[in-house]
Amino acid sequence: MSTTQDPHRGASTQDATALAADPSTERSGDEFPGAQAMASRRRSTKRKLVVVALVLAGAIGFLFYKGIGSALNYYETVSQAVASRAQLGTSVFRLEGAVVPDSLHETGSALSFSLQSNGVTQAVIDHGSPPQLFRPGVHVVLVGHFQGRYFVSNRIMVKHSANYIAEHPNRVPRTSAPLKRHP
Repeated sequence: MSTTQDPHRGASTQDATALAADPSTERSGDEFPGAQAMASRRRSTKRKLVVVALVLAGAIGFLFYKGIGSALNYYETVSQAVASRAQLGTSVFRLEGAVVPDSLHETGSALSFSLQSNGVTQAVIDHGSPPQLFRPGVHVVLVGHFQGRYFVSNRIMVKHSANYIAEHPNRVPRTSAPLKRHP
């Protein structure tokens, strides 16, 4: 068997083959030029990838938390909103309650009325166009915000359809008359 000198390491190829075949032989980073620098770069790259993955996981978790929070709390009842008025401030949210009979009044381009839930009443001014099923005694969900002593709304959604009324007759009074707007 002939041995040749490796010009880069100063060892023979026979010596290198023997070292490679012997698993008990440990090589230090000094045997390979640049090995330590490459290992350091790999560790740095791995750390960066871990940090990026953690940031992405945190962002996705935050968005998931906010989305679930919004989905679980579709609206505030009048009693809940009045109790947490300071926290809600002027932020836009959905308000649910029953339209108080004899509280409907047109004021120019707005409609004022009161909503009630759990014995708590809130004055409302709506600048939108009420839906056809809107009438006293019907449960509605409004989109708006608190402004002074009023809840100012720009959208009224009637919470009950004809199917809902048939399934839950005790929640909607049958004597409700349709809203009559004065010209």
